[in-house]
Amino acid sequence: MSLPIYELGDRVVLQTGRRRIEYIIVGASYNPNTDVEDVTYRLEDTRTNRLSEKMIPEVNVRASALKAEALEACEYRGHVMGLFEGEMRTHTCLGDVIREAYTGTAVCAKCSAWVQVETHPWPNGIEVGGPAVAVSCAEFKLMKESDG
Repeated sequence: MSLPIYELGDRVVLQTGRRRIEYIIVGASYNPNTDVEDVTYRLEDTRTNRLSEKMIPEVNVRASALKAEALEACEYRGHVMGLFEGEMRTHTCLGDVIREAYTGTAVCAKCSAWVQVETHPWPNGIEVGGPAVAVSCAEFKLMKESDG
């Protein structure tokens, strides 16, 4: 079991659909008596000062933050990324649930390069990766043409 990723007062940029919104962590709840990571956060929108209506699970906050980080890197390289498609998965060990993880992928509309985010990668894994964060859109098109 791990401790919370974020602390009170931390600023996080979250991706919601096509919008990026900056929030501040203003509340946290941690239950050390469960077998599963059980951390939730209350968020405040930095533009409107509105609080989230309910506590948000850490895995959802982390997934949104990773998506925003990944899309920013892809856009810097000239990609036009679509929306993320992904799923929540439950990781188990000897039949016991140990954590929930989100894995999602977005694809560039111009060159079909992809980016993937993983909230809780296994050892030797990475949180953000793929050709869309590694090479520019033009370079990826050239690589595909030379392969084909």
